[in-house]
Amino acid sequence: SYSFCTLLFNNRNMLQASVRWIAEAARTLSQKKWLLAGLLFAVYCAEGLRKGFIHGKPTLYYKKHDSKMERIVKRVDLLQRKYFPTFWAHSALPQLALLTYQKIKHSHTVSLRPHTLQCPDGGEVTIVEYIDDKYHKKLTATSPIVAILHTITGQERDEVEFGKHALEKGWRPIILCRRGHYSKSTLRTPKWNVMGCVDDTKLMISHIESLYPNAFIGACGMSAGSGQTVSYIGNMDEGSPVKGAVSLCPAYSIDKAFGNFQNSSPMLAKYILSCLKSHFLTRHEEVLNQLPAYHKAMKSDSIDNFMKNSVQFTGHDSFEDFLSESNPMEHYDNNRIPCLVLNSTDDPLCVEQNIPYHIAGDTSNYALVITKAGSHVGYREGFFGQSSFMHRLAMEFLQSVRMEHEQNL
Repeated sequence: SYSFCTLLFNNRNMLQASVRWIAEAARTLSQKKWLLAGLLFAVYCAEGLRKGFIHGKPTLYYKKHDSKMERIVKRVDLLQRKYFPTFWAHSALPQLALLTYQKIKHSHTVSLRPHTLQCPDGGEVTIVEYIDDKYHKKLTATSPIVAILHTITGQERDEVEFGKHALEKGWRPIILCRRGHYSKSTLRTPKWNVMGCVDDTKLMISHIESLYPNAFIGACGMSAGSGQTVSYIGNMDEGSPVKGAVSLCPAYSIDKAFGNFQNSSPMLAKYILSCLKSHFLTRHEEVLNQLPAYHKAMKSDSIDNFMKNSVQFTGHDSFEDFLSESNPMEHYDNNRIPCLVLNSTDDPLCVEQNIPYHIAGDTSNYALVITKAGSHVGYREGFFGQSSFMHRLAMEFLQSVRMEHEQNL
């Protein structure tokens, strides 16, 4: 080999030929790799189109002979059409990436009108109205309201895109920030709940009603907010102003849901766990670190353990007591208003095995909509993923509920 190298370097022509051969081989290999990558991407895009054409129509479940729900869903045009996910980003993680991009893109395109409320125990919650001059001037005191319940670590600007869609439809969007979620304040007391608190939600809804006493109110929850939505409508006081609800991508029974998520997507679960620690513990360390639960929760190695280790912050003595109040599956069957529930079978967080398909068939006032694509509160559509099937479906359903309500006045 030494002799060969000596010969090669002493012969300029042979060296140049060798370099050209190596460069040509590398170029050919690179071209083949790009060709292969292009073919694989074409196959992926074709699968996205197939999802829309073959499996795009949502599957709808609701209780037989529930005539009120039947009338409502028949007016929802999107339930009769196919959902076409963005074909080049149709699977779960690309959908989440598009969702993140759209959240960032829209987050500062409206102004905010916050109302901070004090809870009986000294804690604080905040409702925030989205203001867009283009649409806001057209709203009146009786314009319908959509009360938005945010995600597990959501803040006031996270649902601006949905709020702008609501404004386009003539609705007034108001987001309900749970304890510890409003970005301009920290916890006032060492009490918070990942799933939210029904009493706090009642306080926020009551304040919205005091601001706009003659307006129709619909509630729409995203992810963790979808669970709080179901817990709220299952515990509503008689005469509550909320007349319709939407639960988007719920995890259902939280005593099992987070464990199922951990098993199916361990890396994603690890990331969500770090977000929970940062959002609830690190951000509010000054208020929380004197309690033993703070250090236990910080050491949690899974979301399920985090929920159990942070029970003290919810005001309960045990995880069982926490579940009895905060698990939406303990309250769903007491609901008396129309509620749409949306899930995708490719959701990596609220996985398909969580879905109790029998609920809509056994319980009045629920319509369960299942799609084959959409990921977790993603449902991006359009060539650039610029629109959300989920947002459009939520508003169409609430508008249909409003029509039903007005016809029965």
